[in-house]
Amino acid sequence: MRACVPRITKAAAVRAVRMGACNLYHACAHNMLHEKSPEVLGALLKSAVFTVQAKHYCACGAYIRQHRALLEAVSGADRSIVESALAARAGDAPDFDRTSDLLFSWAGELIRQSPAE
Repeated sequence: MRACVPRITKAAAVRAVRMGACNLYHACAHNMLHEKSPEVLGALLKSAVFTVQAKHYCACGAYIRQHRALLEAVSGADRSIVESALAARAGDAPDFDRTSDLLFSWAGELIRQSPAE
């Protein structure tokens, strides 16, 4: 059955990072301005971890599936995103404004750094 699954390419991972960042940036801005929903923020953090995974894959060529292991492999804002997502998953409500600012800035920086298609 494995033969049916296509191999992840670096180009696909680069697209995943850019698409993930763009989607997160838009959704985070909408949530900060209109919804102000902690539940939406939690979902955005969960989604952001997938973008961190793709970003790490682009940088290192290794896909880290487990979020705790990913936490040990990344640093800076990437690490803060994974920490916030793990805390939210454990039931700790993140500070809405601080975490939203972190996510919004992080996604914006990824967009600025990523190559346009």
